[in-house]
Amino acid sequence: MNRRAEGSLWAIDSMPSYIIFILFVGLSATLFFIFTQFYSIDQYRVSDEIKSTIITERFFAVCFGDIIDEKKFTTENLNKCYNVNKESTTPAYRLTLFGTSITTANWKDTFPDAAKVYDIQMIKNNAPIHATMTVEVQHE
Repeated sequence: MNRRAEGSLWAIDSMPSYIIFILFVGLSATLFFIFTQFYSIDQYRVSDEIKSTIITERFFAVCFGDIIDEKKFTTENLNKCYNVNKESTTPAYRLTLFGTSITTANWKDTFPDAAKVYDIQMIKNNAPIHATMTVEVQHE
């Protein structure tokens, strides 16, 4: 038989092992949560490109409709749909169609951060035609 089990001090002999084990598990769990916290924060950020794409799609669907009427392609219609003031830090947009540019109220006369060209359908002189629209974005 084990002599250790016969004595009354066997629990005290194994106590340092338990303390080391508990410290190891606690430290491991703490490090795990710290590293996963830094990793998961970046996962849930929405990039500026995705925000711009969502807003740009809103221009086509809500502001001007699926088929853009040349008469409705005005700064007033754009500002009704995307209402911002001049000092706003939200993205600013400039839409160009057949050499006519319209801008949101917060557009600054500097270079855009990004530009994308869209093939669209529009009505010009009461006839449907295909056209290209350039959408430029300024982030702050």
